[in-house]
Amino acid sequence: MKKLIKKIKRKFKKYYAIKQHDITDCGPTSSAMIAKHYDLKIPIVKINEIARMGIFLNRQKNYKGVP
Repeated sequence: MKKLIKKIKRKFKKYYAIKQHDITDCGPTSSAMIAKHYDLKIPIVKINEIARMGIFLNRQKNYKGVP
């Protein structure tokens, strides 16, 4: 019986829920939840800065000089 309970507990692992700061934070929030699952301590604010910097650099790279 104890082996069965251990097997069931392994299937239902704990997951973490983190609330979004605003409507545009779905990507950074999901990344923060994945990081939390793997015991990485990265705040949503830092993930958000990195994501926004990536978007900015991508736009700069694709800029053709047309106003």
